[in-house]
Amino acid sequence: MEPGEDSYSKQKQRAVKAPVLPVTEKATPKKPLVIEYEHGPSLYALTEPVVEDTRFFNIQIATSSKEAELTIRQEWEWPSAHDFDLLLFTSSGQLVAESSNVGLFPGADPWNPDAGPGYESIKYLRVERCDGYTIESKPFFTPGANVRLLIWLD
Repeated sequence: MEPGEDSYSKQKQRAVKAPVLPVTEKATPKKPLVIEYEHGPSLYALTEPVVEDTRFFNIQIATSSKEAELTIRQEWEWPSAHDFDLLLFTSSGQLVAESSNVGLFPGADPWNPDAGPGYESIKYLRVERCDGYTIESKPFFTPGANVRLLIWLD
């Protein structure tokens, strides 16, 4: 990955090639859609990547109801030396939600209550049937880690 090519807008071709996963009413808080994956090493020097391994996942809201609330939770082993961000883009590339806690410190983030040690989350985003989104899992610091996304509708 070339420096400066670390975001959805600069990696759009990679993002659109990711498979599309349907999110249905079967994905609930007790039984979410689970995506497990591995991030390779990543390290940033301020805002530019030195080594980088961003992952993309496309989802489509496939419900019988017209509207729902989408929650995405990204988890990794804690305690550990990892810092990941979670971003969500519309199918046209517009950023609609993000969670970007400094994941290296113990305790919940007082400025972002949806993030804390070992997790980032986007909660209760109002979505409509057939909406498409791209999830970006962006590591800022990690020697490599197993990560999982939990996705559900309310």
